[in-house]
Amino acid sequence: MMKPKVRLYLLVVPCMLFGFCMNAFAQHPPIVGITKGVKELPLYASVDDLKPSMKIAASALPLPLEVIAVQGDFLKVRLQQGELWLEGADVIVERRATIVCAPAANKPRLTAATQNAGNNCI
Repeated sequence: MMKPKVRLYLLVVPCMLFGFCMNAFAQHPPIVGITKGVKELPLYASVDDLKPSMKIAASALPLPLEVIAVQGDFLKVRLQQGELWLEGADVIVERRATIVCAPAANKPRLTAATQNAGNNCI
């Protein structure tokens, strides 16, 4: 029989080495649009690059677009050209709202709204 400490190490070490813990399977909200006025998007090979490695026309960006990773204000996406980074200010990311609907008799008055917050309420 294994000691409890050994079992704990067998669980924790693979999580640390391979990233299987908690947020490993968390998904980022997808990109669903382009910020108004942006005609072309600069794409960076790395978030540390000062100059974009290429630019793509905003109309050529396939939407919705899956976000692979987030670092600061940059979003990593997978395009035909490979995995590249773009500035978060240039795109619109889907807003996800978590809500709990109030019973019909106890519904509060609507004083403010969040986009997509009441889609499942009557």
